[in-house]
Amino acid sequence: MKKLTEKQRETRARQAEKLLENKIFNQAMDDVRGAIHANIETLPPSDVEGLMICKGRLHLLASIEQNIRTAIRDGKLDRFRADEDKNAPYLGDIEDIVKWRTRQQAQS
Repeated sequence: MKKLTEKQRETRARQAEKLLENKIFNQAMDDVRGAIHANIETLPPSDVEGLMICKGRLHLLASIEQNIRTAIRDGKLDRFRADEDKNAPYLGDIEDIVKWRTRQQAQS
């Protein structure tokens, strides 16, 4: 996956939030999960390969959900950092700070 800009991550986060709030998407995820569990229940205990395939499918489903949640978290983190940058006072260059400190010491 290519590296996203801060703006792209924020856009992606908003889209991911909408996706997780979407009732049709959530129902589809629940239906797929339910179908996989139903398939597991019908497999004989000796069908280890079938069980492993179902487990892989469940893992993939969980990975999709985690990927969406990660997109939301990354976008929120970018927004938080941007807000912090806006609210943080600018201290200037080191040279300006050294000059100010020198003046302060000279006045003491």
